[in-house]
Amino acid sequence: MESAPSAKAIKPEPLQYYPERPRYRFSWEFGPPFDSYFKLDHSKDQVTCLKSVGPFKSLYGDKILVPGNSYYWEITLVRGAQIKIGVVLDAFREGTVKVDLPKGNLVCFSDTPYGWALYSSGELRHNNNQTGPRYCPPFGVGDIIGVLLDLQVGSLGFFLNGEYYGVAFKDPSFCQKCFYPAAAVLLKGESFLIESNKYED
Repeated sequence: MESAPSAKAIKPEPLQYYPERPRYRFSWEFGPPFDSYFKLDHSKDQVTCLKSVGPFKSLYGDKILVPGNSYYWEITLVRGAQIKIGVVLDAFREGTVKVDLPKGNLVCFSDTPYGWALYSSGELRHNNNQTGPRYCPPFGVGDIIGVLLDLQVGSLGFFLNGEYYGVAFKDPSFCQKCFYPAAAVLLKGESFLIESNKYED
């Protein structure tokens, strides 16, 4: 069984300018049991939640993030107020690890040991669906959240409307792991898009 890195949230660094990173391009994908919970637009950049039943509903990027590289992408919240944005280990995304799932197999990626996220409350989430350290101000409709995964040093950090809030999670074992972009929403009608796919680098 694949073991999850044990990275824990660390105290955020002060706000600072971060040099522009090439934007990583991907599309959203999802399968059972979530294939009836989301609607994608034709470009696969924007996704809308179709049901409020159950917990946060997760979906993932279609391209794997491999060691030795740094990845940056941006998500814009279009509608709603409950969203978690981050990364998940490939083993969880691909279903090769055993996880005790609740009835209906509904589980948010960051509720498990295999996912790391920033919640719209401004708190971090990892292996917990209730609490996490404060990282940045709360965010909502129209805000742009940047995700920076550095698999050269083993760190994950976030931007809010262009401002970098420092390393959120750090573990050298990240450098030997593969990940996927991940996001989760709670309520019907909540919608978000991949902002970074708009840009040409």
